[in-house]
Amino acid sequence: MSCSAEVRTPLRDRGSEDAPTTTPATAPTTTPAASSSAPSTPLPNNPGELQKACTNLGGVISPGPAPLRRLTRAEYEQTARVLLGQPAIAFVAFPPEVRGLGFVNNAETQNVSTALVERYAQAAEELAKVFVSSASRFANCDPTLGEATCSESFIRELGQLIYRRPLTDPERARLQSVYNDGVINLDATIASEMVVETMLQSSAFLYKPEFGAEEVSPGIMRLGPYEMATRLSYLIWGAPPDAALYQAAAANQLQMREQVLAQAARLLGDPRSHRMVEQFHHDWLELARVGEIERSAELYPGFGLTIPGLLQEETQRFVEEVFTNGGGTLSALLTAPYTMVNPKLAGYYGADSSGADSWVRASTGPSRHAGLLTQGGIMASHAYATQTSPVRRGKFVRGSLLCQTLPPPPPGVVISVPELDPNLTTRERFSQHSSDPACAGCHRLMDPVGLGFEQFDASGRFRERENGLAIDVTGELTDVDVAGPFNGPLELAQKLAQSGLVSSCQVQHWFRFAYARGESADDACTLDKLNATLEQSGGHLPSLAKALTDTDTFLYRKAVGR
Repeated sequence: MSCSAEVRTPLRDRGSEDAPTTTPATAPTTTPAASSSAPSTPLPNNPGELQKACTNLGGVISPGPAPLRRLTRAEYEQTARVLLGQPAIAFVAFPPEVRGLGFVNNAETQNVSTALVERYAQAAEELAKVFVSSASRFANCDPTLGEATCSESFIRELGQLIYRRPLTDPERARLQSVYNDGVINLDATIASEMVVETMLQSSAFLYKPEFGAEEVSPGIMRLGPYEMATRLSYLIWGAPPDAALYQAAAANQLQMREQVLAQAARLLGDPRSHRMVEQFHHDWLELARVGEIERSAELYPGFGLTIPGLLQEETQRFVEEVFTNGGGTLSALLTAPYTMVNPKLAGYYGADSSGADSWVRASTGPSRHAGLLTQGGIMASHAYATQTSPVRRGKFVRGSLLCQTLPPPPPGVVISVPELDPNLTTRERFSQHSSDPACAGCHRLMDPVGLGFEQFDASGRFRERENGLAIDVTGELTDVDVAGPFNGPLELAQKLAQSGLVSSCQVQHWFRFAYARGESADDACTLDKLNATLEQSGGHLPSLAKALTDTDTFLYRKAVGR
């Protein structure tokens, strides 16, 4: 039995296989936050069902699991840049990260390989040398106080920044011992480097451990002030807390819900919050794949080596434009009749960039662009090197926008792609999907959606005809709350923008990104609150981002061992 299809796996992440698991020498002997992690139980997206599930919790504080989280590569890079004045990438390339539930920060897939441990050691050594050679702000100790006093001051001040909290007495003693051994056997400069290296390879730096400060109800802990400062800064800025957050933590002013919200609003109002938006969409839309696209030079001679990177940047800039100048709504993200281009990309699209020499907002035609759905990079990354892919494009809508998981193909089905035929359109070549019973069950969900994008070729450019033939972009949405026919991606985008399923799917993605895990039954009230926020705000995504810091899941954690 054959079926002209393409990717035939359930809607899970490409490359989501776990990396080899080893325990770094500097890993904690206990895992304070991981002990409360539990297998996630998916919850329904239907707001009514979530409300019912929340009611069943009886109004108790329910934070859900709190797994131990490691710094992602982007967080490590930004942390090194903020603390030590130098990004780690200047010295070492970390191994590729593993995606889980769509995001690289997922705690369940953050395994530590031997290669990663080696890279951490290499980065720590190189960063320590750079830091010690230029650490003027820690070199102001009065020499008359003695070397011991100055080294203690150095360890205390730097340790608080690297560990993102004051050092404990045992930690200070261990680091002082490292320094003393270095001075005795080598010299003060190398001793200082050894201390910095030790800190940068510690679990307190590489991970974001959380013990909680006080029990607010049986088995439920309120986070400590420095733990909360870290949660806020890494969620919104992807970086360590700033001076204002540390001051608030030191004054114990991050314990009340209102205090946390005030700090969240401050951080979200800072341009550094753009990192959160960029990282979310980079992972969710798999933009790393866009920059790696290759196309047939014979069929798409204008694509070349530079266009993929421009397509990736186009989507990044489009998202930022929607959030900063385009209203920031989910509807705008899906339906905005413009994109972002520079002169080279404008030439590729055949658009007018108004003579600009940098990136500007532009429209390539009133009937061509419909937000994310028709971004050149999105269209090209869900296609093949020589042809489009209605299946991949339909699957993108079903999986990424509607959070629908499609079943695998029946056993014995041979997977193949219809061969190119200069006398047929893609719709005609893929007609077997609707006639073959082995294919129709699954493809009735994907193909009628994906065929609506056929005016965008495999390189992401708009086309009027295919093989000289008229292109039929009619389609139909089924098994959704906005079911019905549509004509082209603009009508499809309008339908999706009005869908409650799309809205709740967006909440699900943001939940998984913000809390670095999947949903569990304990998260019913958190998800209900986030869904209500997005709905009541008219789909305002910045409001959703702020609401992520005002939930039980963010404000509390289960006690270690629960």
